Amino acid sequence: MNNPVFSVIVANYNNGRYLPDLVRSLQAQTLGDWELVIADDASTDDSESLIGPFLTDGRIRWVRHDINRGARA
Repeated sequence: MNNPVFSVIVANYNNGRYLPDLVRSLQAQTLGDWELVIADDASTDDSESLIGPFLTDGRIRWVRHDINRGARA
């Protein structure tokens, strides 16, 4: 998406159970010009499989670190 009105950046580590509700909440907004970037810090839960079905929405990006780097990364 080019120049969305707002961006939501979410840091994730083993909180996959919350991701589907997060995405559905954003998709339900009346303003549709947004982007969501989920920065996954090498989660070991099912985060990636839970967010996978939503990645067909071009406003959503999944960025995964292979090694857990902590909140500062």
